Amino acid sequence: MKEFGATASDEDFQTVKDYIVVNFALLEVNKASAKDISQVLRVDEKVAADVVAYREKQGPFKTVDDVKRAPGLDAATLDALAPRLMFGN
Repeated sequence: MKEFGATASDEDFQTVKDYIVVNFALLEVNKASAKDISQVLRVDEKVAADVVAYREKQGPFKTVDDVKRAPGLDAATLDALAPRLMFGN
């Protein structure tokens, strides 16, 4: 945004970036960090870390239904976010 002449504080730019990530970013569920999972799936960092640990133990997710088996995630939220989830290995 700065490159196109937008002016704002670093904090304001971070707020905009966080909004875009939370509301529009795609999530590669088999490569995502706990921080990325936390932001996109709208869960706290503990739940996100549990999802990463589950993925490491159980192997890569292949479908949204696989992700639903991870601890602490809400099935309805995952269904709503399904178009933003990618499952490449």
